[in-house]
Amino acid sequence: MAFVKNVVFCQILMVLLVAHLSCSSGKKPIPLKGLRSRVAVEGTVYCRSCNKTLTGAPTLAGAVARVKCNTTKVPLSVDGKTNNYGYFYIPLPS
Repeated sequence: MAFVKNVVFCQILMVLLVAHLSCSSGKKPIPLKGLRSRVAVEGTVYCRSCNKTLTGAPTLAGAVARVKCNTTKVPLSVDGKTNNYGYFYIPLPS
C-alpha cells in the first residue's frame, strides 16, 4: 500500500513539474488545427512534514491546491479544493 502511495505521489510531482516547465519555457506552442486540448491537474494532498515518508500519512480535506503559470503574456492561477479524501481536480482553461 505504501508503495502505491509513493508512486502516486511521484506521478503528481511529475505532472506538476511538466506543467510548470511547459508554462515557463517562453516558447509558443504549435497550434494544432481542429483539435481542442483539455488539460487538468489532479492529485491528493497529504498531511505530513517533509522529512518523513508518506507511509501512513492522512489526507487533508478542504485544502486549497493551486496551479500557477507565470508566462510573460498570460499569467494563470487556478485554485481547487480537496474533497473529504484529500483529492483535487483542477481543469485548466484552454
